[in-house]
Amino acid sequence: MRTTTVIIASAVSSMVLGIPAAAQARQDDAPASSDTRNTPVVTKAEYRKVHDGTDLTRVHRVFGTSGKKMTSNPGDPLANQPATQSREYRTGSKYGFVSVYYVRVDGAWVVTRKAVYWG
Repeated sequence: MRTTTVIIASAVSSMVLGIPAAAQARQDDAPASSDTRNTPVVTKAEYRKVHDGTDLTRVHRVFGTSGKKMTSNPGDPLANQPATQSREYRTGSKYGFVSVYYVRVDGAWVVTRKAVYWG
């Protein structure tokens, strides 16, 4: 239902306001922060926007940062083991962090799991 609403609203805004549909769709990926600038820290609202299967590029767009690569494994195609990596992102707390784990699927990095400590 939400997807249909977004598509229809995007099409209407394109016709009425002359905003390209692609630009409207990018606004949905915008950081949840009330500030117009995105900070390099992950908020709770941004964390909730990322789910299993979300690609790395979208995660970075939502979080507003590429984080820090913590682990990287090239995988082994002969053993049917995919490449993996994990990244850590800052939260607004001194000791807080978000860990996101990715696997390479069909040439793209996608989220397999995530964890957070808000500190």
